[in-house]
Amino acid sequence: MFALLLIIPPGVTPLAKSDVWSFSTHRRGVVRHIAVRGPADRKPHDVWIWRPPGPDSARIPVLYFLHGNPGGARDAFRHGLAKILDERLRDGYPPIVVACPDGNGEHHRDTEWANSADGSDKVEARLIGAVIPAVEGRHRRNAHHRAIAGFSMGGYGAMNIALQHPGLFGEIISIAGYFHADDRVGMFAGRATLVAANSPDLHVREARGKRILLAEDRSDDLAVVRGQAARFKTLLTRAHIPATLRITPGRHDWRYAMAALARGLAFLARGWSHPARRLYGGPAGYTGGPAGYTGGQGTAGHSSDGYGCTRCLSRKSTRVAVARISAAESRCGSSPASSPSASAERRRRSASMARPGRGLPRHCQSTVRSLYSSEKQTPWSQP
Repeated sequence: MFALLLIIPPGVTPLAKSDVWSFSTHRRGVVRHIAVRGPADRKPHDVWIWRPPGPDSARIPVLYFLHGNPGGARDAFRHGLAKILDERLRDGYPPIVVACPDGNGEHHRDTEWANSADGSDKVEARLIGAVIPAVEGRHRRNAHHRAIAGFSMGGYGAMNIALQHPGLFGEIISIAGYFHADDRVGMFAGRATLVAANSPDLHVREARGKRILLAEDRSDDLAVVRGQAARFKTLLTRAHIPATLRITPGRHDWRYAMAALARGLAFLARGWSHPARRLYGGPAGYTGGPAGYTGGQGTAGHSSDGYGCTRCLSRKSTRVAVARISAAESRCGSSPASSPSASAERRRRSASMARPGRGLPRHCQSTVRSLYSSEKQTPWSQP
């Protein structure tokens, strides 16, 4: 019988189990169902959640996805959401949690994901006060690690809720949504003040500092949706707020919504790959500023400095690329108050490195390359 004695040299600390993340091709997330009650609910309402394997952490981002009307909490999972998330996990993307709550009321058929004028349905309050605490538990996320998205009425609800609570969500995706109150008589009882308060197109400045994706299908047959994404993008541009607009082939159905969401997950991943202090230093509500970024040791697929993923950071070429970029960032300064000359110096240094990320997996190529152009999207570069 032989025994293998492993001697660890002085000064070398072995990795803890929580710092090791295996990307087996058989890894799959777990779909769970819970029920919550909002402040005006007489019965529990469903929430369907996809969680990655392994322990939960405040550093694992959460996406809240809102359904349309008519619809329910399980719609996205019935149309392949779990398969999309499992495939991304096997491809090596860092893990996320996705929660799909119920947006139906008990007294109104078309809730707009809002609170009704008479107080009988408080769907927005259910999401903020019951769903988020139930999903995140004791691992509450900051704005950088929390996003909201939705399809159709859910796209409107995602934008409306995010702008009404600017400190809660750092990224927003609207898929075939609209940006004005549609059902003015039902939920809002025709009250002008409530209609105005629930019209995102009247509150675009609350979107400052957030990453926004506006997606719309090219053949949408709903008048309330058609052309809304481009119109809202124009309003954001006039307010000097950057946003991404994607008009792609498709119709107003779940097949298009799932394809758009899959592309949207890549959009979210690029934002989550940056340290929070670089993305949310402005007044849009990121609570914590530079000191609020929870860096430190990487767990569950996240790298320790916020760049790339553990699987790819195990490669020497990736570690070298990230180290060179991080060093350049440190020399140039990464504070939101960086001067234009510092930005110019950062661009000069980046130009000296040809084809950053070459030879890496595609998702980490985009992560490494996005570091060079991040100053074009950050809030401190806005007038």
